[in-house]
Amino acid sequence: MFGIIPFQFRFRGKVRRILDIYFCFLDEGNVALHPTQIARRTGISFAEVARRLEAPPELFVKLPKREGITRYRITTTASTRTPQETEALLAKYAQRESTLLYAFGTMVLAMLIIVVLTIAPNVFFTAEPFNENGEKVSNTLGWHTSEATGTPPGPRCHTPVQQL
Repeated sequence: MFGIIPFQFRFRGKVRRILDIYFCFLDEGNVALHPTQIARRTGISFAEVARRLEAPPELFVKLPKREGITRYRITTTASTRTPQETEALLAKYAQRESTLLYAFGTMVLAMLIIVVLTIAPNVFFTAEPFNENGEKVSNTLGWHTSEATGTPPGPRCHTPVQQL
């Protein structure tokens, strides 16, 4: 997972494996299974099975240890759903996580655009413009410098304020 994002997705990109584990439980009936048994039957690695069983509490429940062995079972609510409803539920959860990822990416992109728009005027408009001969043409505000002193001209309006 990304090192920037402080959480991991439970469903995004993992729906197929979760469904494989879910169908393994359905095939075995109403039996609690150890992750090793599930790994053998599904062909998924033991570590991945253990992570998938821990991640979605909506589907799997960890049973208390008996004889030092941890077993898992499908939750009661998941066992009452049809496989099609479970697939739709997992797809909905994965879509929510994808939307969250896209929202986070959009926020980061917006912040980068704001930073670029804040810095760009200072980078591009503070350099002294020169012509092809290397001579200074004008300063950054568009004033033409005085030929004698090299300084910008004074205020444009020289009329004194009349007092009433």
